[in-house]
Amino acid sequence: MATFIPPGSSNDGADIDLLGKELGLSSGQLREQLNALYARLRLLLTTDELGAWRNESLALFRFSASSSAKATEEYFRVAPRVLDILPPHLFLKWVKRGKALCHDSPGIAAAYFRASPQALATLPERQFNVWLAMGPGLYKRNSESMELAAHFLDAAPALLQVLNLAQLERLLLFLNRLTETDCSLAIRCLDSAYRVFHALEDDERSLFLSIALALVRLKPMASVTFFKQGIDSLAGVTSTQRLRFLTLLAKIAAYNSRHALSFLTDCSHALSGMDRNLHPRLINQCETVLAISAIAGIEFLNNSPAVLASIGPAGLERWYREGLRILRKDEKDGLAYFRLEFPEDGTLERLLVRVELDHVRGVLLMYGEALGGSEIEIRSSDSLADWSLGTIDPGTPATDGTTIFLPSSIDRFDSAEENFTWYKVAVTHQSGHIEFGTFNFCFESKAALFSDSRQLLSADGHGLSDMDRFLGLFDDRRLAADIFSLVEDVRIDYLVQHRYAGIRSGYRFIVQESVWKRPSPVYLPLREAFLEIVIRFSLNGELPFVPEALRGPTDTALRLLQQLRSPEARVEDSAEVAIRLYDLASIIPNTRLPQRDWNAGGSEQARSNRVDTSYRTSDGGDVTIEPGAEVPYQAPTDVDFRGNSNPDMLNIQPTPKDGSDRGTLSPLSSDIGEVQLNSMMQGENLQSGQYTADL
Repeated sequence: MATFIPPGSSNDGADIDLLGKELGLSSGQLREQLNALYARLRLLLTTDELGAWRNESLALFRFSASSSAKATEEYFRVAPRVLDILPPHLFLKWVKRGKALCHDSPGIAAAYFRASPQALATLPERQFNVWLAMGPGLYKRNSESMELAAHFLDAAPALLQVLNLAQLERLLLFLNRLTETDCSLAIRCLDSAYRVFHALEDDERSLFLSIALALVRLKPMASVTFFKQGIDSLAGVTSTQRLRFLTLLAKIAAYNSRHALSFLTDCSHALSGMDRNLHPRLINQCETVLAISAIAGIEFLNNSPAVLASIGPAGLERWYREGLRILRKDEKDGLAYFRLEFPEDGTLERLLVRVELDHVRGVLLMYGEALGGSEIEIRSSDSLADWSLGTIDPGTPATDGTTIFLPSSIDRFDSAEENFTWYKVAVTHQSGHIEFGTFNFCFESKAALFSDSRQLLSADGHGLSDMDRFLGLFDDRRLAADIFSLVEDVRIDYLVQHRYAGIRSGYRFIVQESVWKRPSPVYLPLREAFLEIVIRFSLNGELPFVPEALRGPTDTALRLLQQLRSPEARVEDSAEVAIRLYDLASIIPNTRLPQRDWNAGGSEQARSNRVDTSYRTSDGGDVTIEPGAEVPYQAPTDVDFRGNSNPDMLNIQPTPKDGSDRGTLSPLSSDIGEVQLNSMMQGENLQSGQYTADL
């Protein structure tokens, strides 16, 4: 049985001096390092292990002394730090591996020792053996491969900060395959590796390596181009879509390197020049086209900016659908179509389906006045600045109670008829605010369906408008205004569809399109996600996925909105519901919930898990929202056809800058009958002929 040599025995100094002479150490610093290391090892190793260490150290020195003492210097410099990380038996294994490397190449051994403290501190002990094998596999017994292997070992500690060990092994495999062509190519890629992987997310890194490995099998130079330029090209793709873009690139790279590089460079460049909100849709469409033809998919994305600039978003959508139809029928013709190689001129222009407000203002005006029973004006939203209504997106509808503001043109759908339907639905909703009393809000008036909370909360509102007095009840006026707008829009949507059956079909169509364009609650902070879930339900009666933490307040909010959907509901009922929703929303922290906590329950599951507002799970357990930094609250994205219904507009009595009189409001129900109104709702204009003539 091995025995320990007690520390501090009389022959310690002689042992150290003898070992120093055997190692040929002349440097005072090296002798000091040896003394410190030897003293520690005598406390940890048995006599046999200490002897083994002595022999390995002597062998290491002999191998390195023949060319350079650098490996020995690095060994003694880092050995105490490695001993702090590894248990004695693994430390001896580490020394033995260094000796073997020194036999093959002292330069590689020096890099191995130099990199060890940082690398081993990063890796769990179970991965120690993997680390021992890394790097030396790149050595092909020539000077270039020796440089590459040493360079890899030197780079490994930094790379382990951005790659896990499995990813680092795949990088090693990629470099190894490049050495079969030229070691200098591998060195160039290794020089770029940290910058590349530091700029990627973890799941993107694995996919990036898969693409590099696929390309190196097909064409090594293509893989080098991808490795060095890929991250710069990806900058053109919105961050939320990079993984999907790389997934498509991986599919192409599996069989064609030229097409893969074209997709990377040309398509990312095309995307970089387009609105990033369009990227998810475009990549979805590209994926569909790629499933039929890789070249056609590339041409689709490559030419999308030109098509968008020529005929707008709706024209782009129609171009895609028509091209997909042709491609499915004949791949050659479909490819020519996406290359914009049309058999005759004017194809893109024929896709133009934009409807101009100036062309349809007359019929919309009659329609709006028939709905509201009052004289109104219809103006372009571009003129909002002239009415001093503040900053409102000119692309959304709005009303101040006497004028309806609409975008100057609409081209978001595949046909002029659908774009005109959008105008009709927008006018219907804004007219509903006028007809059903949004602008008649009175703080003192009782609600029809809900008990009065306003009087209980009210402070002295002398001198304030009714809406200012109402919003003054809340600590967060902005949040309260957003919630009131949401609730009042729900009331108006219900009432116009209840009263005017002819608009329901068009309303449903526009609502579905609006839902599709809305942001996903998954990517919003909790309070904003709660409001987004409520908005989505208010549009089509369907729930997106609801996390456990929001099910209680969501359930309560939906019950309130359902109760509000009544022919008897007044604007004061909207105010009462807004108070109750504010109480729910204001206590929800605006922190981000981990994505894993967004369950996949769907609408039916969410409806079946009836929970109250005390944040309890369906099985009775308390739900704890993980603490995190509050994110500044952002108002929900406008529902495009509802537009801007900020309650602050209820306080404004706009006067044209030219001082002209707007005229007296008067009911027009006797001038336009029920049959004519229904005809206009169905898309017919019985008097002016403007719609059919202009469209």
